[in-house]
Amino acid sequence: MQELSAGRRPGLPEFIQNIDIADIVDIAIVAMLIYAGLVWFKKTRAFLVLVGIVILGVVFALARFFNLYLTTAILQGFFAVLLIAIIVMFQEELRRFFERVALWGLGRHAPPAAIPLALALARTAVDLSRERVGALIVIEGNDPTDRHIEGGSLLNGIPSEPLLRSIFDPHSPGHDGAVIIRSGKIVRFASHLPLSKDPKRIASFGTRHAAALGLAERCDAICIVVSEERGTISIGRDGDLYVLDDPSKLEPAIEEFLKEKFPIRQKKFIVRMLTVNQREKIAAILLAAGLWAVFAQGQGVMQRDYMVPIEYGNLPLQLVVDRATPKRLSVTLSGDERAFRLLNQDSIKATIDLEGAKPGRQMVEIQKTDIAHIPRGITVESVHPQAVDLTLRPADEGK
Repeated sequence: MQELSAGRRPGLPEFIQNIDIADIVDIAIVAMLIYAGLVWFKKTRAFLVLVGIVILGVVFALARFFNLYLTTAILQGFFAVLLIAIIVMFQEELRRFFERVALWGLGRHAPPAAIPLALALARTAVDLSRERVGALIVIEGNDPTDRHIEGGSLLNGIPSEPLLRSIFDPHSPGHDGAVIIRSGKIVRFASHLPLSKDPKRIASFGTRHAAALGLAERCDAICIVVSEERGTISIGRDGDLYVLDDPSKLEPAIEEFLKEKFPIRQKKFIVRMLTVNQREKIAAILLAAGLWAVFAQGQGVMQRDYMVPIEYGNLPLQLVVDRATPKRLSVTLSGDERAFRLLNQDSIKATIDLEGAKPGRQMVEIQKTDIAHIPRGITVESVHPQAVDLTLRPADEGK
């Protein structure tokens, strides 16, 4: 009867049995990155393009896993060119993604009080619409808007109906610009926003609507537009612009936006983690595990030979190395392909400890443990020669 080696479980593939803590951490990090990308691109117009690329990536992974040479070669060349195309197609999305990562690392700004802010903005917008006074109000989400906004005057004021009415008063020099609200405060007014480049969607609207849609296409802010010609209230959000059929819907729309972008931290964090975006999380875990199985797990144990230099440590101060034969050693290493990918050949050294050495000629044995800078998963099988012919002399003695 065949004897099972220690730590092996019958019925499981070998690469699954070899998974350790580092592999789990590796898969978890990749899964989090994939999850962030899926959630981020989910609401963008480029999401279908991303889905197509992911499908091709899955086909490529399967082709490599089943050793389909022609398919792998064609897709490998395709993805080499596609990398540049992805940067061009998704440059705005990638920029927003890295900005979000930076904000996450530096800490998010303070969330505004949803109900008082929504009430003040809704009342002001409704009153201005009745009076046919144009207005454009931007409430920032998680994405920074500074690079999209030009001009304007700085202000650190609490949003209120009197303040907003004074800003959008037709006789005010800044009434044609936009008000920017961040962390529940008006930080800038009379600002200019980028205009939408989609002529079909803004054909029946004015400049304020084109600006609101233009910013909504570039970040996750919500833009509230009051039309002075029609007296209607419109909302620009997530790359879309729509007119409210009932002004009373504005306040709950603002509250919903603020609660979504700045949710109150719940005590049951684990419950929230398990219930929010479940499909994206499952997909991210499966994709990360699949990528690890195809690209990271080893393709069997292999051996490679390297010529490595010899270094001497802890040499007494009064001694110097006069002669040493050989200068380099032949080292045979074994491990799986994944481990060898992490190996830096130039960093491998044979370090010999000469603490307590005496002058004269001597044979110093080389141990496997003397081979330094070997990554995890690689073992030293043999060293040749197994000893160094070494001659030490006093430092003050001439040759």
